[in-house]
Amino acid sequence: MNDPEFVFNYIKQHGYGLGHASKQLRQDRDFVLKAVQQQYSDFRFAQDFRNDQEVVLKAITQEPYALRYFASIELQKDKEFVLKAVRLNGVALWFTDTFKNDMEVVLTAVKQNSEMLEKLRDSNVTTKLQKSTTARRHSDVHKNLLRDRSFMLQSLKLTVPEFETLHSFDYSSKDIMLRVVQEFGFLLEFVSSELKSDREIVLNAVKNDGISLRFASEDLRNDKEIALLAVMQDALEYAHDELKSDKEIVLEAVKQDTDAVLYASDKLLKDKQFLLQIAKFCGNMFLEHVPREITDDADFMLEIMEEIKNSGVVSEYNDELYQERMEQCYYGAFIGKF
Repeated sequence: MNDPEFVFNYIKQHGYGLGHASKQLRQDRDFVLKAVQQQYSDFRFAQDFRNDQEVVLKAITQEPYALRYFASIELQKDKEFVLKAVRLNGVALWFTDTFKNDMEVVLTAVKQNSEMLEKLRDSNVTTKLQKSTTARRHSDVHKNLLRDRSFMLQSLKLTVPEFETLHSFDYSSKDIMLRVVQEFGFLLEFVSSELKSDREIVLNAVKNDGISLRFASEDLRNDKEIALLAVMQDALEYAHDELKSDKEIVLEAVKQDTDAVLYASDKLLKDKQFLLQIAKFCGNMFLEHVPREITDDADFMLEIMEEIKNSGVVSEYNDELYQERMEQCYYGAFIGKF
């Protein structure tokens, strides 16, 4: 297809189409420059321009991952080009491997998009998706930057207006960190041990970021008020073990995220009255985590299923599907039909 107006309008309407253009159009710089600003997926059909800074930067402005998936290797290794990229779109920082630990590049990204400082937190929290050597390496890199006082001083000047005149940064300063954790709760990880035991600091950090509870002192992880704030942000995992037996705490956690039942204590998972309560929110999925002695109680299981049906937590109840699930999860258990 060689009609530039038709192809461009098609791309604007459908989000793709450069691949249907003629070779002549795909080699037309002006046309490609317009096209890549519409839809990133068409990069693969514009290979002749992977080393063209203007074309690639236009694409990055639209879609930050163009830095990795469209830019040539030469451009990806060019610091000046990467700086241009993150000036246009700070999120492009995630798509450079070469300069992820470069303070100038990171600060430039933070300046363009203040959320990028908080996004560094994502590489510090170990999740099931971050087990690769590369992920661990990037996590260590970002931690080193976050520990760097010069980097933090400059970052805070860029992201927190009242710190524009700050002359020094110290993770052990309560005056500074109280304000910092209100904006970036995840930085509780790096404060002094004394501040990790400071209730005011921890409370404010958890209000901003529930997962920061994991970095609080043991005593404060056992503080019910703080833990309640944390579990409302899916952080039951990091509460003190004693609170994982607290019905109010765990119930609130389950209301926010049914997967929180994974972190409930064995004691609660044997408490039939509590199980009836969470059934209203979890459906029957939580039964996989309940001891066999509970699921073998046919009368109680009937109560559970009745609670699930009455709660409306499932849009449709089907005895056959229920029995199939019981067969799968509980080795042929049969408790009858309603």
